Amino acid sequence: EVYKGASSYTRCVYEINLGNADICVSNFWETDERRAMVPFTSYLDIDEVKMVTDYAGSSDDLNIGDFLNIFAPFSWEVWGCFTAMLVVGGFLMAAVPLWLGMSGNFDPSEPKAHTMAMSMYMVMLSYWNAGTEHTASNWPARLFLLGIAWCVYIHVASFTASLASFLSSDKQEIGLVDSFAGMKASGEQLCVLEAIAPLIELDRSRLLLSDDYGAGVEMLYAGACVATLLGKVELLLYLKAQKAAFTVCTAECSTSLCLTTCTNATNTADKVDLDCKCSAPLKKPSECPDECPAFRKY
Repeated sequence: EVYKGASSYTRCVYEINLGNADICVSNFWETDERRAMVPFTSYLDIDEVKMVTDYAGSSDDLNIGDFLNIFAPFSWEVWGCFTAMLVVGGFLMAAVPLWLGMSGNFDPSEPKAHTMAMSMYMVMLSYWNAGTEHTASNWPARLFLLGIAWCVYIHVASFTASLASFLSSDKQEIGLVDSFAGMKASGEQLCVLEAIAPLIELDRSRLLLSDDYGAGVEMLYAGACVATLLGKVELLLYLKAQKAAFTVCTAECSTSLCLTTCTNATNTADKVDLDCKCSAPLKKPSECPDECPAFRKY
């Protein structure tokens, strides 16, 4: 009998058991359970597993937080320190000349509170105008003004360069989860190949198992899980190149298991052909949606 399943490991064991092969080379996972059943040789290649998740938005999608992006080049601690420096500078620009009895920018007859407030306002304005607003008529004021001007110059130059770099950066697509740690914290389900489930440090109740990568990708697309795990070849075949064709028994898929073939004879597995061709040679797949409903669907 010809093996019709999707597992390369099961196919290898099946063919060797029948005597059709003495050794089998394939892209299966070497797990503890499998080592207990059959001997393995040294590996010929190491796979790179990627966690694939669904699209949740883009970094350039407008939201209420975008109005605060003007402050993004500096942390809030830096903004707080710089604001405190301006407030202290404005206070000293008015207070020291008054305490020393020297003439300054303000009328001595004005209330001291008004003088302090005006001085701080002028220092703040000097930042937005990228230049000093005070005039210094004595040496204490000149020294304070020199320090304020230097700090404003450094801060404005750094902020302008950082803001230009921040705003000109490419947009980033945002997924439902951004790491395996995020996956664990999300409480959502992960679609994973049944063979590698023992290797995943996640509660078994949160795993939606499949006997083929295609079923896992299809379940991710259907929203049954928020992420799936793919090897480097499968990532290319199913998502980047989309050259794969597979079946999924959608009628029997549950929250814990989804297979490529149906166990109930009355059900029929759905075929997903990502690289479908129209029966009419000159037609593009997009022109025959009835024949190729799954063409490049991912």
